Amino acid sequence: MKRLPILIVIALLLTLCVAMASYLIIYHHSYEIEYEELEIGATSYENGVLTVTVNASMEGEYIYRVIGAPNDEGEFELTFRGGKQPALAQDPGEHIATFTVEIPSEYKKVVCGKATVYTVSDDKGEE
Repeated sequence: MKRLPILIVIALLLTLCVAMASYLIIYHHSYEIEYEELEIGATSYENGVLTVTVNASMEGEYIYRVIGAPNDEGEFELTFRGGKQPALAQDPGEHIATFTVEIPSEYKKVVCGKATVYTVSDDKGEE
């Protein structure tokens, strides 16, 4: 008869543990931020390295990192990842981030989603 209160307490503690674990997983999870949610600012290209400044336009979203990889159309595609954790932002608590990405020489067009971020020019005299 005295086991019922103990079993109820154990069940409540287990429920609390599951809820906290779920919250922590979701809170620290990063996801792809769509191009429409980004404000891509200044870009510069020098010696095969593209520098791009990005602002997450949605309130409460922070940009953690950028991934660059070739896509099926023969372009170099940037994928920005972020989430709700300000401490994981490139600059903790800041919505604006500046990333550098090495662009392989065979790619002339850098895109994010369906939008062109940068087109590499073959002109050597360009500044």
